[in-house]
Amino acid sequence: MSDFNNTFSVIGLGFVGAAMVVAINSLKKKNKYKIIGIEKNNIKGKKILSKLSQGKFPFKVNDKNLIKNAKNLKKKDVFFGTIKLENIFYSKVVICSINFDIKKKGRKIISNEKEFLQSILQISKNLNPKSLLFIESTLPPGFCETKIIPKIEKVFEERGIGRQNVKLAYSFERVMPGSNYLNSIRNMYRVYSGNNTTAENMCKNFLKKLINTKKYPLTKLKNIRSAEMTKVIENSYRATNIAFIDEWTKFSEKINVDLNTVINSIKLRPTHNNIMSPGLGVGGYCLTKDNLLGIYSSDKIFKGNELKFPFSDLTLETNKKMPYHTYNIIKKLTKNKISKKKILIYGASYKSDVGDTRFSPSEKLFTSLKKHKCIINVCDPHVDYWKELKVKVFKKIKKINIYDLIIFAVNHREFKKITFNNMSKKNLIIDTCSALTPPQLLKLKKQNSLIYKIGEGKI
Repeated sequence: MSDFNNTFSVIGLGFVGAAMVVAINSLKKKNKYKIIGIEKNNIKGKKILSKLSQGKFPFKVNDKNLIKNAKNLKKKDVFFGTIKLENIFYSKVVICSINFDIKKKGRKIISNEKEFLQSILQISKNLNPKSLLFIESTLPPGFCETKIIPKIEKVFEERGIGRQNVKLAYSFERVMPGSNYLNSIRNMYRVYSGNNTTAENMCKNFLKKLINTKKYPLTKLKNIRSAEMTKVIENSYRATNIAFIDEWTKFSEKINVDLNTVINSIKLRPTHNNIMSPGLGVGGYCLTKDNLLGIYSSDKIFKGNELKFPFSDLTLETNKKMPYHTYNIIKKLTKNKISKKKILIYGASYKSDVGDTRFSPSEKLFTSLKKHKCIINVCDPHVDYWKELKVKVFKKIKKINIYDLIIFAVNHREFKKITFNNMSKKNLIIDTCSALTPPQLLKLKKQNSLIYKIGEGKI
């Protein structure tokens, strides 16, 4: 194995962990870093390890910089992929990027806390007492202090290691999928905290290697629960911002107001430039669940707290229903005659210019329309196969005028190049996210296509 001080382990090589591996390897350094990547002992995990070992990023991305830097992983003695946790013993910093999954089923909140803590148990059994456990998973406030640290301390005692040797730091991930995927790790503000001064200093030194701290200074918080809460509030705020626009979307369509123009005028005011715009709905791994973490913390960790987080709860329920507004508009415009219509959905991913389909609002729309036995094709330049629905996705559609209904569900930049030739009255076009440009809309109007914009209505 390489020098202990220059060896890092990353546990969980998903969208965050795999990018962290590439980010560490792309650092300018005097000493060569060794990166140990640990994944589950299953088909998916082994496939991820195999791809990274070959210098291929395991997920479809459009960040050329990330793809380029991933190629360096195939060099000898750079990346060691394994399913064996005992290899983390040789790393000074062990980075945990395991998902804490949580969802609401009826009134009950369900999480993978048991499985997550089982992973922590196994990590504790193999952790070097000189190492720092660096957790970047999004967690409920108080989870590290009340659940993780006591478990590690107990294992250390069983191993004959003093509790004072436990060094745990928390700094949630800052990854923005898209064309700046890799740079979003390096060039972004990070907060951190640790269970003791040694852990905080080790965390700070690691982040100073990873982050452009001259431009984006680190923020040390008083305790770990503060750092955990920062991420939860941040994502809850964004999700609530989206939910807030939903009611104004529906109202604007009823009174024939272009909400997008209204919002753009509001954004001119610097204090309000982050107000959200109308859209199909909320998607992705984070915003669809993180509002639950405050509720979970209040109920499961800090018991006896009477706060029920009504705004967070309402946000989740509102955002779940958002895609059905577009579905209801379709039923209204077609007078409920959807059966066997030819439908084209532009956009399978949850966000513009990315290929991640996890919890995409397009999925709910697709499923709702499919119940009517429609013929549905999906086009997305960033997705090859929609695994959640087991649907083939097309990169381009040559003849779009053959479709009765065309839905723009995602604002991919590639969609702004569609020429819209030979369209007619029979083509109903629904733009859920202002994907179409003014010239495209003008051309469609001249061809008498029926156009409906979410947040405006018929145009």
